[in-house]
Amino acid sequence: MKKRLRKKKRIDEFQEFGFNIGFRFSSELNIEIRENFIDIFLEKAIEANSLMFGGAGDCSEWNGFVALDKIRGSASNSHREIIEQWFILEDDILEYYVTPLIDAWYGDFDNIEKEWIKKRI
Repeated sequence: MKKRLRKKKRIDEFQEFGFNIGFRFSSELNIEIRENFIDIFLEKAIEANSLMFGGAGDCSEWNGFVALDKIRGSASNSHREIIEQWFILEDDILEYYVTPLIDAWYGDFDNIEKEWIKKRI
C-alpha cells in the first residue's frame, strides 16, 4: 500500500494510539461538587497535557477514551502515567482504571480488559 493511503487510513507508521480510563467517586457528593470535579479533571489532567477526552458518566462513575489533542499523533505511556498519577493524588476518586495503549482508530474497544484499582481511604 502506498504511503499516502497508509497515512489516510492511519495504519503502519501512521497508527495512532489512545487509552481508556474510568473513575468512581462517592455518589454522596452534591451535584455542584461533582460538576466542579469534572471541570477540574478536564482542565488539569486532560487539557493541560494536550489530550482530549470522549466519554460520559453519572453521579458516581465516568468512563471514556483519551487521545492526543492534535490532528495527527498518539497518546503515549507517559500520558497514561500522568492521568494515573492524577487519579492517585485526587482525594475524591475511590477507584480508577487506565488501560494500556490501543489503536485509536481500529482498536477492539468492546474487549478491553479494565482492571479497577481501589484506593485506600
